[in-house]
Amino acid sequence: MGINPLNRTVAETEFVCEYFSTKTVVFIWTVVCHYTYLSTLRYYRLTCIKN
Repeated sequence: MGINPLNRTVAETEFVCEYFSTKTVVFIWTVVCHYTYLSTLRYYRLTCIKN
C-alpha cells in the first residue's frame, strides 16, 4: 500500500491553505506599505508647503 489517500488530502489541503494565507498576507502587506508610503509622501508635501 502507498500513502493513505486521506493523509494525502489533508497534506494538500494544508498546503493550499498555507499558500493562500501567505498570498493574502503578502497582498495586505503590500497594500499597507503602499498606503503608508503615500500618506508619508502627502505628509511631507504638506509640511514642505507650510515651511
